[in-house]
Amino acid sequence: MFKYGLLILALSTFGSSHTMTRAKQASLNRSLLEAVFGSKDVFGYYDCHDEPSEKVKFDLAAKALSDGANPDVRNPASWTPLIRAASSRYMKPDLPRLLLKSGADPDLAEKKFGYTPLMYAAYMKNCLLVKDLLEHEAKLDLKNKAGLTALCIARNAGCDENTTALSLALSLHNFWTGSDSLLRRVWITKVNLCSDYDQKSGTKNKSRRRAKAV
Repeated sequence: MFKYGLLILALSTFGSSHTMTRAKQASLNRSLLEAVFGSKDVFGYYDCHDEPSEKVKFDLAAKALSDGANPDVRNPASWTPLIRAASSRYMKPDLPRLLLKSGADPDLAEKKFGYTPLMYAAYMKNCLLVKDLLEHEAKLDLKNKAGLTALCIARNAGCDENTTALSLALSLHNFWTGSDSLLRRVWITKVNLCSDYDQKSGTKNKSRRRAKAV
């Protein structure tokens, strides 16, 4: 009986500590959302118009992230903090850079229109954030629910700088990783030449060994 009592006590302690951990994580995530989006309104959405200043927002987000908040947490409208940062044309680059440095996924899309942070940055003509997202390997081939990529959105927005940056990034991506890329063709040619050389070399060595044996 004593052993069973200890086992029940251990299980209850583990369960309570696990519940406390989940509650703490939820609290940290809520703090991050409130820092980025502002206060929660009566419909359960975070009011983007009632938000703190840039510095206060950055400090609150940095504190929540350092304490262990999930940088990819979503608000009730399925927006992540990085999507919110990308949707603001005049936001300073400090907060999105902090989110990216903390491990935020640059490819997560909101569910209503399917926009990723890169698409919003392209739409808002946020050239600095477009470059930061490209440096963090944001995917260029993703499409929103209208079938548009970030490059198409940048062209439609009329931002030459973003269009150039995204076009160059896409060209480099296709050059290095495309199924029919120049690098791939060069590598295949090199492999074929090496294998041909090895086969010829092996044939020559065999004929030499036969000559010595005779």
